[in-house]
Amino acid sequence: MKIRTNFVSNSSSSSFLVVGIKYKLSQEELDDYNEKCVDPGTDVFPEKFPGLEILDDDGEYYIGKIIFDISSEDGDIECGDLSILDVQNIKEKFPKEYQDKIKLYYGTRAS
Repeated sequence: MKIRTNFVSNSSSSSFLVVGIKYKLSQEELDDYNEKCVDPGTDVFPEKFPGLEILDDDGEYYIGKIIFDISSEDGDIECGDLSILDVQNIKEKFPKEYQDKIKLYYGTRAS
């Protein structure tokens, strides 16, 4: 019997892990985002969320630090760690009104 010890996905999906917030884009932000046609991990809103990245999960947006976003084509997820101090540093990059909403988000999305 084979036991999988990492995320399971097929070639049309990817697994992700983000420390940040789930964010609803305004129409203006959505237009700006679509105009830039950015890759995951790009600093899209530097004036509002400087130094933070955005990940699009089929219309649900996560802003924060993307720990990984990997498809099965890329291979296995590398081991790593993130200290509580690292998470605190990520939290401090957010405007104050979002700092108490930061969570760890993970899942599988279409790639």
